[in-house]
Amino acid sequence: MDLNADGNIDLLGEGYAGFTYVLWGQKDGSFKKPVILKDKSGTDIHLGMYYDFNKKAYIGDRRKSGDKGDFAKAHDWDSDGDLDLIISGINGAWLRINEGSKKKPVFATENIHILKKHYADAFVDWDGDGLWDIIGGDKDGGVYFYKNIGKKRKPAFGKAVCLLSPEEFANKEYGGYSSLSQVAVADYNHDGKLDLIIGNKNFITNADTEFTNEQLNKERKRLLEIQEVNNSKIMKFIDKYKKKFGEKYMEEMMKDSKKDSVLKKIYDTSREIGDGLSKIRAQYKCHGFVFVSLQK
Repeated sequence: MDLNADGNIDLLGEGYAGFTYVLWGQKDGSFKKPVILKDKSGTDIHLGMYYDFNKKAYIGDRRKSGDKGDFAKAHDWDSDGDLDLIISGINGAWLRINEGSKKKPVFATENIHILKKHYADAFVDWDGDGLWDIIGGDKDGGVYFYKNIGKKRKPAFGKAVCLLSPEEFANKEYGGYSSLSQVAVADYNHDGKLDLIIGNKNFITNADTEFTNEQLNKERKRLLEIQEVNNSKIMKFIDKYKKKFGEKYMEEMMKDSKKDSVLKKIYDTSREIGDGLSKIRAQYKCHGFVFVSLQK
C-alpha cells in the first residue's frame, strides 16, 4: 500500500494503544520508524478510546465513545483518486476521509461508522457487478460479506452475509472454538476466481482434559452470559462514581465495595467469573492458523 503515492510501499496498522500508525517506505525497501497518523487538526487519529501514555490509563469507553482501533486499511472509499483510512474494532468499521490529495493525504477529524459489526479487511468486487464490496473477519472467528448496493462514488452496504461460520474453523480432532479472524482475498489457485485466505486464533481442547469439548463450550457460554449482565451493572456504578469523584472513581469504588452490599456482590461475581474462565482457558491450547477457502 502506497499511502502517499511516492512509489514506495508503506505499512499501515493499529497499535495496542488504539492509534493508527504508518511506517513510511523508502527507496531501498526499508521503512522509517512508525509514527502516529494525525488528522487535519493535528490530533492523533483514534476511534474514541486510546491509551494515554502520560496518565498510564485508557481514555474513553468502547461502548460510549466509539471504539478502540484494532486493524487499519487504506482504500479509495469515495473513488476520488486518493486513499482513505478504514479502521476496524469490535464495534465494526470506521472511515476517515482523505480531504487532501493522493500525494499529500490530509485526514478528516470525523470518524464515520460504516459497519456496525465485523472488520473491514478486503475491498474487492466479490460478486462481479462492477462495484467493490467488503469482506471481513470478526472477533467470533467467522467471515462475512457486505454487498455494495450504492454507487461508484457513494458506496452503501446491505446486511452482512456469513460466508464461513466460526464453526468452520473449529479443530475437527480436538474441538474448541475460534476467534479474531482476518481475511485476505486473492486468486489462490489461479483459476480466475477469488478465494479467501483466513488467519485466526484457534483455541483447541487439550487431548488430556477430563472435560469434553461440548462441556467446556457450554460452561464458557454460560459464564460469558453472566459476565455480560454483570459488566452492565459495573458500568452503571462507574458512570455514577465518575460524575462524583472524577479520576479517583476506581479508588472510591474499591473502598465502597467493602461496605456496599450491591457493589460487593458485583465485584464478587466478577471474580468468580474470572476464576471460572481461567479454569476453562487452562483446558485449551491457543494456536494461530491460516486457512484457504477456494471459491467453487
